[in-house]
Amino acid sequence: MKLAVVILAAGRGERMGSPLAKVLHRISDKPMLQCVIDSAVKLRPLRIIAVVGKNFNEIKKSIKPGNILFAIQRKPNGTGDALLRAKALLKDFRGTILVLNGDVPLITSETLKKFVNLHRKDRNHISLISFAAANPASYGRILRDGNSCINSIVEDKDVTESQRKITEVNSGVYAIESGVLSLLKKIPLNIAQGEYYLTDVIGIARNKGYRMNAYCIGSEDEMMGVNTSAELMKARKIFRGKMANAWIKKGVIFLDHDSIFISGDVVIGKNTIIYPNVCLEGVTKVGSGCTIYPNVRIVDSVIKDGVVVKDSTVIEGSIVRAQAVVGPFTHIRPGCDIGSEAKIGNFVEIKKSVIGDRTKASHLSYL
Repeated sequence: MKLAVVILAAGRGERMGSPLAKVLHRISDKPMLQCVIDSAVKLRPLRIIAVVGKNFNEIKKSIKPGNILFAIQRKPNGTGDALLRAKALLKDFRGTILVLNGDVPLITSETLKKFVNLHRKDRNHISLISFAAANPASYGRILRDGNSCINSIVEDKDVTESQRKITEVNSGVYAIESGVLSLLKKIPLNIAQGEYYLTDVIGIARNKGYRMNAYCIGSEDEMMGVNTSAELMKARKIFRGKMANAWIKKGVIFLDHDSIFISGDVVIGKNTIIYPNVCLEGVTKVGSGCTIYPNVRIVDSVIKDGVVVKDSTVIEGSIVRAQAVVGPFTHIRPGCDIGSEAKIGNFVEIKKSVIGDRTKASHLSYL
């Protein structure tokens, strides 16, 4: 069945206190929006549409080139209006539209696949992901009827005191069949906030007898939205923990996984030992049985099996071959090829050079 993805990314992000577009703040080494796009791509949709605001040019330049379409929401009129901006790019599409948010960077493709499958299995017109929040403040509450069917969503700003106690909340992730997109035009303006809430489409669809469901399959960490610098720091910490745990299961040894930085595109071999304060960035591949000591930064490089990288070393855009020893206080600049069993020592800087197998550059050298 056909799938299209719409990512809502036009939020002003005023609470971030930064001139940078909110969705361009980074988790690991990627903008939040790119994290969401990467998860969406794994579902193989026919098209991905990002709805952006006044920072359109900045956002377009910051996202990896690909088959991404852009719709512009010129005025911040809410999520209902934002999705409506994408409608023109969906006029010839017939199928399921998955609606995501550009400021929910930890969403995984596995959760999204499960959600879309449930939506299609139950033949719903509209579905959404919900989750149980330890602190539901700021989230829209899921209201269910006596049969546990979803009745409506009430935004946190509008809840009553009794509704405030509800812990099942809206993730902002929807699956909507293209045939019911016309309901977007029926969303009323929320006078108090001056916005059109996408959440209101649930009540409208309910009154018209459409099939709907809310699937409580999300975790609070995965579904957290990032609206402040504090939330951004929390999301980064969660991401680092998930990355470290994934590599631990594959046999990588961390002496302090809370202090490391690993890009999502990094590959690490089994039985490699990584000390505190190590940064592995970009498309870096580290082989098996390596030892990487503290305060090392490796970017877009290949580190073969059994390599030892000693303290306070920087390696950029280079290859270090098997059993070589590099550092401490070494700078391997882009374009280098360090041979097998070579030894590059203290205060050596190398640029665009090939160092042969078992060659030694012990200290205080520029090559």
